[in-house]
Amino acid sequence: MRAFTAIDRALGAAYALVGAPWVLRQGSHVRVDLLVSNLPTGLARWLDKALDLVGCIICGLLIHYGWVSLSSAWMFQSMQHKYFVMPEWVLLSVFVSCFVLLFIEFLFRLIRGGAAPEAAMTEAKGL
Repeated sequence: MRAFTAIDRALGAAYALVGAPWVLRQGSHVRVDLLVSNLPTGLARWLDKALDLVGCIICGLLIHYGWVSLSSAWMFQSMQHKYFVMPEWVLLSVFVSCFVLLFIEFLFRLIRGGAAPEAAMTEAKGL
């Protein structure tokens, strides 16, 4: 039974990481609009871009350290030994891949200034 719990936790984390770039692209991520909605438009846009830049920086750091761990796990053939045995690089590759996608999406948000255009169309339709 504990093995199923371990598998469930690993898959739950993977689902959250894999879904995060898409949710960010759709503009459906968790954010505090209370502050942003009370700011002047120019300041709100500036804050949005600043937070996208912070997101880029954090994702870049996580990619770097994740890659260092991934390459080390690959080189030494490290294994996860809990309730089942699994190569550690498999888990780390999901981590690094998802943060690369998040980094790209934060970069796109910086360039285009917010959520994707199709996210605004979906929101207007109510879905």
